[in-house]
Amino acid sequence: MLSTTEPAQLCRSGGGLSWQILPDPPPSLPANLPTGLRGRLLTAADATALASLRRTVIERQLDSPDYYRLEAESPAFPASHLGPWVMGDQGLITGLFDAEQELIAYGALTLPAPGEPSRADVLAIPPAEPDNLAYLASAMVRADWRGRGLHHCLIAWRQSLAQSLRRRHLLAAVWPGNHQSWGHLVAHGLPAKKLSPIGNGLTRLILHRDLEAPLPQPDPASRLLIPLDQLAAQEARFAAGYWLWRRIMATDGVFGVLARPRPEET
Repeated sequence: MLSTTEPAQLCRSGGGLSWQILPDPPPSLPANLPTGLRGRLLTAADATALASLRRTVIERQLDSPDYYRLEAESPAFPASHLGPWVMGDQGLITGLFDAEQELIAYGALTLPAPGEPSRADVLAIPPAEPDNLAYLASAMVRADWRGRGLHHCLIAWRQSLAQSLRRRHLLAAVWPGNHQSWGHLVAHGLPAKKLSPIGNGLTRLILHRDLEAPLPQPDPASRLLIPLDQLAAQEARFAAGYWLWRRIMATDGVFGVLARPRPEET
């Protein structure tokens, strides 16, 4: 089980609001990571290592440039998520280090301030709750460490942090073709509830989980198998209330499982 933190306290730093996580030191990952790995929250001192890892992944590892588009990022990212201790003005970044102390994976958690625009704008989140958001932003793993469950660790770790920060709604936005990413997220209880344009001609699946509610379940009577190359054309089904629940890897390709949630969960 990934470690959690005590409830966060809101403090002022440099004239702006930032979240600090208690206690000190920040939580680390458990001992069942691959031998030699350790995890901690990144600080501004890690900016150069983080930039190097991101450059390596974006320039050399992506099967398609649509997997990760820099124009979809905030211009302030990732500096806005790095502080002198662990927190930036807009979020935090979890990092995994190998035995040589090199950063080999990271995952960002954005913490929107009350009233800031977010991917939640396209979801029917109750009016009293839009300020309780945490956004699973950029996450990357170096090629030689892929296939070892590190992305799953980063998702679960950030989910645990969101809970400790009392951020009820966990969200993510993923290109429909990036089944490696959304396939892991749906396995952690974040079904894709919308297919939405996000600007710059980009379309993303919007995934969401209410951390204070029971996990929703699909209605098996409405189940559909959609080939991966057709997923981006399912706007009408998402608009009609279908969600993306699961990835299936088959001999004839990758499929997404679409279904409506059970009526009592809509």
